[in-house]
Amino acid sequence: MTWFCTTLADVHRFEMAPPLLQIYPANMKLTKQQHHAALYALANDMKLRGGEDLADFVRIGLYEMAALYEEEARRSGASEAGKSLAYRWTDTTMTYANDLYRTADAITAATTIDIAHDDTDELMFIINGRPWLLSSPVLDKPLLLDERIIDRACREISCDAVATALEEGANKRVIVIDADWVIAMGKPPEYVTGNGLHFVFRDLDNRPAKQIACLKLIREMELLAGSLRDAVTRGVTIDQDQLAIQSLYGSYDYRVRLNRFGDTIYIKLPELHHVQDWITQLWPWLRARMEDGKIEHYLQADAMLAYTLK
Repeated sequence: MTWFCTTLADVHRFEMAPPLLQIYPANMKLTKQQHHAALYALANDMKLRGGEDLADFVRIGLYEMAALYEEEARRSGASEAGKSLAYRWTDTTMTYANDLYRTADAITAATTIDIAHDDTDELMFIINGRPWLLSSPVLDKPLLLDERIIDRACREISCDAVATALEEGANKRVIVIDADWVIAMGKPPEYVTGNGLHFVFRDLDNRPAKQIACLKLIREMELLAGSLRDAVTRGVTIDQDQLAIQSLYGSYDYRVRLNRFGDTIYIKLPELHHVQDWITQLWPWLRARMEDGKIEHYLQADAMLAYTLK
């Protein structure tokens, strides 16, 4: 019997946003470091520079924080008119915003400035010995203050190198997939990866669409496997019977519950979310990848990718 087999020479490279591991309830430092990685990297660079760059960065941070508190005070004051409690909160918020503005305006070459972290790893500016905790009143947009500070600092201070490093490193995870078709006489066609995944199809009809569907799922599986491996490295227990993907209302993000304690990974899994009984089908391969091992794992691809291929 004659047969033909393609070689595993087709390499695909994807850059993906890194997942966020939230460990419940104690490890707040790890969560803060992951959540505010871009701002913390920029702050550390400015601290190393010192001098005018550090002073300008701290001044920008105070200004942007003050602007958010002022905006929140004005918004709350307008929407809660007539309620004495709201007025008191608005007045306190506006007072704090004005204190931030005054402190920023008073920074000179003689001002003693440092950047530090509190016990939960929140960023602090220490100005003439007084700590100012970097915080935002907009609770539903936790990265809004970070974005404003980074945007303004990179416009007003020369931070191209930092911006490039953040873009290329901290904010992306690279997934490399080597895969190709294996076609043999008398056997169903397979799309096979170098690390042991075999997507078995009934036929080669609509082959380009099938390959794209496989690649989309494989990159999410690789991202999840790496994230689970990172969680285990940090001491998190992974309970197979507790694993579940839940979509986050109003966004394209998802969270994966890891165990009965509620430890969670926030991750983008739009393809994997639609795979029926994904844990049963994929767990042997995921577990092997978590342990840096390899197994040959066969999947009935027509059924698994039905949602994507319909």
